[in-house]
Amino acid sequence: MAADIRGQVVKAIVAVVVRPSQRMLSLALAHTLGDDIRGPPRRVVATRDWELLWKLVGGMLHADRRAKIHIPVQSIEEGGVCSMLGNLIGETRGKRIVRRVLSATPARIEVTFEDAGKMLGVEVNGLGTYTSEIRADGSIYGEGQGLYLTATGEGLAWKGSGLGRFGEGGAISYRGILYYQSTSSKFAKLNTVTGVFEYEIDPKGETQAKVWEWS
Repeated sequence: MAADIRGQVVKAIVAVVVRPSQRMLSLALAHTLGDDIRGPPRRVVATRDWELLWKLVGGMLHADRRAKIHIPVQSIEEGGVCSMLGNLIGETRGKRIVRRVLSATPARIEVTFEDAGKMLGVEVNGLGTYTSEIRADGSIYGEGQGLYLTATGEGLAWKGSGLGRFGEGGAISYRGILYYQSTSSKFAKLNTVTGVFEYEIDPKGETQAKVWEWS
């Protein structure tokens, strides 16, 4: 039952993730959870205060200790958009080492980088290559792949895509999705996990990446 409620709550919140309104989220939760929600559904529907609504959601999720209901989701309202992220998968830092022009029109560039950090708490060293195309509106679309290795040679492969934008002084910022594959027991969990990433490149070519679960 706890797993069912967890999934239902996530679906309800995701259903109104783009420019959510308090009333839409209230109705979605009340309709989705029905009798599982603590208190009459109309009490939630009547809730108009955003912070109070999230307190009600959080309270409902953690109220029943026997059911062990827990959703590892961060919910942030920013500019009218609700962003939901799960547990941190990993964080790495590195440096862009090679750039190669594949096409001038449209502008398409291949980039190779090295980085190091932790994935699921395990120390890794990585190498990746991605191709970015600058689109007519100035945004950047990229696709890439790479490999992380542990000190004992256990591998974690990744493929992904993302959208980027230029920043001050030549910095670039990407947001996108990663998919993993590994035969190592240390990383087996990631074979069925979608990763949501932030990837930052400063004007000197130094890189920083963070990846969270999206389930």
